[in-house]
Amino acid sequence: MLLIASLLAIGIYFSDFFFLSSEAMWLLVVLMSLLLVSLCLLGKQSIAIVPFALFFVVAGIVRAQLGTFSLLPDALLLKSEELLHRLLNYVQHVGLSRDTAGLIQAMLLGNRAELSGEVLQIYRNSGTSHILALSGLHLGILFGLFNYWLMRVLFSRWRYVVGIVGLVFLWGYALLTGFPISLCRASLMMSLLVIGQMRLVGNDGWHTLGLAAFVILLIAPDSLYEVGFQLSFTAVAGILMFYRPLCDIWLPSRWWTRGIWQIFLVSVSAQLGTFPLILYYFHQVSWLGLFISPLFILLATCIVYVGLLLLGVHALGGGFLLGRLLEGLVGIQHGLMGFCSHLSSGRIVDVSLPFYCVVLLYIAILCLRYSLWLFQKDIVRG
Repeated sequence: MLLIASLLAIGIYFSDFFFLSSEAMWLLVVLMSLLLVSLCLLGKQSIAIVPFALFFVVAGIVRAQLGTFSLLPDALLLKSEELLHRLLNYVQHVGLSRDTAGLIQAMLLGNRAELSGEVLQIYRNSGTSHILALSGLHLGILFGLFNYWLMRVLFSRWRYVVGIVGLVFLWGYALLTGFPISLCRASLMMSLLVIGQMRLVGNDGWHTLGLAAFVILLIAPDSLYEVGFQLSFTAVAGILMFYRPLCDIWLPSRWWTRGIWQIFLVSVSAQLGTFPLILYYFHQVSWLGLFISPLFILLATCIVYVGLLLLGVHALGGGFLLGRLLEGLVGIQHGLMGFCSHLSSGRIVDVSLPFYCVVLLYIAILCLRYSLWLFQKDIVRG
């Protein structure tokens, strides 16, 4: 699936360089399909790879020139916007300060409008702005608790019922937040994880990532040029490439230090996948964020859970102590980020990186992955 998604992306990219009439586009698709089927029927699978590749490149060209379409009715999207607006207003009236309410809106509902420019700049300078963007981190925090208690503890024998409830939760949350690309990718991957837990299909990280990319590009081909889409997929690719090899090199024996170390390795792996693009688009990178991410992920987890609990309790007429606890957690997070953002030695700024250097950096990252693979082989032999 990753190969197919890559071929589709190539076709979308090259669609900008020429225009085909609708008749020519469909003729190309039909011809490539017939060639692919005929070669497979003749038993020439080794030769069929060429029309196979051309088919999906042409499919990408055709899909890009057809434009973006929505799978959801307008009435459902309007209802979603109305519900989101009500929730945003509700957060504003639970007795929180502006910064805390704005942070809860950003982390739970994907709305950054209530965050001040100063707070946003602090997150950027500290290298932790990903905490504000709805992504797999937030969905993992929200869905992880549900998945643990329902799938493994309470209703382990009812895996089909629980799996369906989980899928409804995932896509209901994505609909509520307006289907941001990063959350769609995370929802697709977690949906396949849930289906795997229902023992319907197997789970493979690269195939799952490729399927998510294929579906998103098929629905919205312009997503290929969005920075959020690129960062989202390169972050997951970095985790898939480096997390397990780094864990195999060394893991602490104590469970609490092992958990912190694993969070750190996830952060390192994700940043290895994204830092060339971050340098290219934002002209700065924070190496300090690499070391403080585990702490901020822990704080973000506490903020999300306490915030959800506060919203539920406030609807019943309570939540004063939870509100004060949430204010304290947000104050600690903002204070630490403010301190880190003022450390000029913690980040590299004013970097102007041409695109060919981005390609070279990714080649170097692949070489690093190959070196880790050789190191793993030496460990096994030893």
